[in-house]
Amino acid sequence: MSEDESIIVCGRRITDYVLNCISRFNRGNKYVSLKAIGGNILKGVEVAHVLKSQAQGIYVRSCEISSAKVIGVETPCLDITLEFEGNRVYKVINEIDPGYIPYIFYSLFFDYILSKYGEIMIYRSDNIKLLELKLEDGYIKCKR
Repeated sequence: MSEDESIIVCGRRITDYVLNCISRFNRGNKYVSLKAIGGNILKGVEVAHVLKSQAQGIYVRSCEISSAKVIGVETPCLDITLEFEGNRVYKVINEIDPGYIPYIFYSLFFDYILSKYGEIMIYRSDNIKLLELKLEDGYIKCKR
């Protein structure tokens, strides 16, 4: 697994990392690596625990402790490799109104559209463009 495929656990919320992992598994990755350093090790463990206990088919494949120099100081590091062995199921999220997507799924939906098409354009009902999102060099760029 290359460094580009690793998720560096640092200052974001645990749910952000959980959704990031799930979106990578949904894109077809069999493995996802979480890398946590220093004070973020507990957060990395919690992300792995949430995924392992709440999502079917996700398992902890390996867990390695190492150290790295951060600003000249030896700092503990934890590398957790998660493996997905489940079946990917695609279905209509809301059968009553298939045009409605619950809030929690927006980030997964946007991630899927950006990875597939490279951009998202958001318009008002009267066709006035509100926002343009583009995936460039691994970053999401936003333009009004």
